[in-house]
Order: sequence, then C-alpha cells, then structure tokens
Amino acid sequence: MSPARSGAHLLGLLLLAACSDYSVQKAPPTPPEDPPEAEPHPFGEPPDWERCTQGWMASYSNLAVDHPGVLAELPQPVLVDTGVVVDSGDTAQPQAVEDQGWWDEVSFSSFEHSLEYGPGWAPVDEGWPEDPRYFAVRFWAWLRVTDRTTYPFVLGASSDVWLDIGQTRVIELHDSPYDPQLHSIELRPGVYPIELRYLHRAGDEQGLRFRFTEGDLQICPGER
Repeated sequence: MSPARSGAHLLGLLLLAACSDYSVQKAPPTPPEDPPEAEPHPFGEPPDWERCTQGWMASYSNLAVDHPGVLAELPQPVLVDTGVVVDSGDTAQPQAVEDQGWWDEVSFSSFEHSLEYGPGWAPVDEGWPEDPRYFAVRFWAWLRVTDRTTYPFVLGASSDVWLDIGQTRVIELHDSPYDPQLHSIELRPGVYPIELRYLHRAGDEQGLRFRFTEGDLQICPGER
C-alpha cells in the first residue's frame, strides 16, 4: 500500500472511531426534582416525650350576644359517640365542625395543665354585653399511646364540644347541660394530634371537664 493510501486509510479509521465514540455517548440523565417539603403540622412537631410538660395549648374567643350562632336557651341535647378504634395510620378526616366563625377572632392564648374546669367556668370577659356568658375555645396537643387497650375518659360540657384524636372524630356533644359522663375509646400504640373544641352558645351555665381516667398516656404541646 502506498504511503498516500496508507495515510488515507488511517485517517478513515480515525474518523470512524471518532464517529463511533460520538454515536454511543448519551446526554447525562436529568436529576430528579427534590420532593416537596411536607407542610408543617398546625400543632407543631411531636415533643420530646422524656422532657415535655404535660398539658394543652389553648386559644380563647369571645362571642357577642347577637352572634348568629348564639341561642337564648338550650335545645334538646345531642350525643354523637362514634365508638371507633383509633389508629395512627387512619386516613379518614374528622367531620367538619359546624363553624359559624366561633373561633375566628382570638382574644388570648395560653398553656393549660388540665381541662378539668368544672361548672361556672367563665374565662373570657372583655366587657361586652352579657360577658362572660358566651365564648369558644380550641385546645390542642400531641397524645402518645404505648399500649393497645380501651381508655376511659370523662367528658362534660355546656353547651357544645368536639373531640378529635388523630384523623378521627371520637365524640360530639351538642346543646348539652354540664353533666360529666364516662366514655371510652380503643387506641392503638402511636403518636396522635389531639384537639378538643369547646363552645358555650346557649344557656346560663358554662362548664367543661375532660380527662383520661386510666392508662399510660401522655399529652404534651408540640414543638415549633
């Protein structure tokens, strides 16, 4: 083979190799997008259970006597006891609270060690007409359950109360006089948000009492 043909042949091989290398190259894969950040829970993060102070966070709202949801007298009492087993993996949402703006305007917030106020409880007095007769309160915290069993609790409220544990509506009382009664709920081990909403919109007697009476449970506010 002549030097000219040999050189041309070598150049062709080099070009072929370059084309072959180019043909097998692929664009680098597009890295996956970062997953969206989880929305923070409105109750904050679950606390350090070894160091937390047991109790609840609370927000108090005053209600004007001419509020559309305020009633002059108590209607017939209504009890809604779901009797469900609460599991931390439940996905069903609590039933919507019939909300007429009762908790919209917060008068003040506080930390509460206990929800055993008893009858005659009147925490909101801002000098409005008929204060401290009508008011609404939200209590919230985290609940830790270590054993699967049935946990009894006492609940009494005048006039309305809703209790949610995890994603489950546990019990409702509506238009009720203050008459604490013993109830129970089966809970599986886990950590749950717990919320109790109280409303006094009818009648002359305010009152609230809520407490688990037995069991290895902890209730503490979340951390922010």
